[in-house]
Amino acid sequence: IKLPYRHRTGESKLNPLADGLRHLKLLTLLAPRLALLWPGVLLALIGVGLTVASLSQPDGLTLGEARWQPVFFAPIALVVASLLLVSYVVLAVASPLAAEASMRPRSLRRVLVVVGLGLVGAGVATNAVLFVRWVSGAEAWSRSLALAGVAQALILSGAVWVTSGFLYWLLQRQTEYGAGRDTPS
Repeated sequence: IKLPYRHRTGESKLNPLADGLRHLKLLTLLAPRLALLWPGVLLALIGVGLTVASLSQPDGLTLGEARWQPVFFAPIALVVASLLLVSYVVLAVASPLAAEASMRPRSLRRVLVVVGLGLVGAGVATNAVLFVRWVSGAEAWSRSLALAGVAQALILSGAVWVTSGFLYWLLQRQTEYGAGRDTPS
């Protein structure tokens, strides 16, 4: 069957930016694994791979005649991955569309804060080791820059997790306080 094709008459009422964001929000709400989990896992793998490359090749990676220092992109990938993954975890538990929340809200808050504090602690400890070596006048490690990037990624990722735990707690309080009112929202 051949269907006739006609050019559109008139102007489109779609706004590419506003409607694109609206569709992205709907996709995230209805398919959080597709929109948050898998991109987060992919970015985490890229970040870890580039971190390992930075630690094993402190002078950078040779790409043809150029040298690339992944030490600068790796921490960014790790922090964005952390943001996507923690968003997925919170949405998977807090969303009314979640099939079954396997974790209680109090447990989720505790996990978010404990993981976050652990990440911050590891980052601060790594920075402390680098600082002590620097102050003591020890010879700089060839991997110091990569380790500093890892430390910053750990601290920032930990801050994301702790902040998410706090925001999740605030949302729980709002839900509890709002449940007693019959005002339309």
